[in-house]
Amino acid sequence: MPNLGIRGLYYITHIDNLPSILRYGILSHQLVEERNISYTPIYDTEIVTDRKSILAPDSKSLWSFANLYFQARNPMLYRVIYEKSYKNIAVVEVKPDLLDRPDIFITTGNARASDSEILSQKVGVKRLRQIRKDVDVVWWKPEDGSKRKIMAECLVPDLVPSNFIQAVYVATHEVAEEAKKLLPSDIPIIPEPNTFFQPLWKKRLTPNLFL
Repeated sequence: MPNLGIRGLYYITHIDNLPSILRYGILSHQLVEERNISYTPIYDTEIVTDRKSILAPDSKSLWSFANLYFQARNPMLYRVIYEKSYKNIAVVEVKPDLLDRPDIFITTGNARASDSEILSQKVGVKRLRQIRKDVDVVWWKPEDGSKRKIMAECLVPDLVPSNFIQAVYVATHEVAEEAKKLLPSDIPIIPEPNTFFQPLWKKRLTPNLFL
């Protein structure tokens, strides 16, 4: 894989799911159901149902893939933070070595969108330079396609083994301390407010007003 400065691939989840992910890996929706694994959902049921009917080039449903994003700071994270609170959300960072696997697929945007291509690993890695450019943006809008493109995915058959996990990101130091109680491991838990659309600092002006 060409070195394009891709630091990692990202999975957005509820903080309560971290122990299960460290134990079993990041599972496809299909495997979660087959193994009857308990988890806390963060997704929109309608969106996930739509993905079940979409097929990858190998004729398998998107439900049979674990999906990772090239950019964690994306519209899905923005939405779940609004719906669930940043205190409940974590971003799991996976080693980019996963992109060397020949059985993965790479998408040019949200895999659910009809305008997105689902590419084989061999073809997809040749498009990574453009994908990197498309996801390396601060904000997005649907009109120019940037909202779809920033959601580019790496689709991994069945599961991402837990040994590929290299870090967990959360919004604040307080959330990091809570996450450490759930994860008795040496995986770094890193507060990164900007990723979670939070200010890097804030100052109390009054009991109810912050700057």
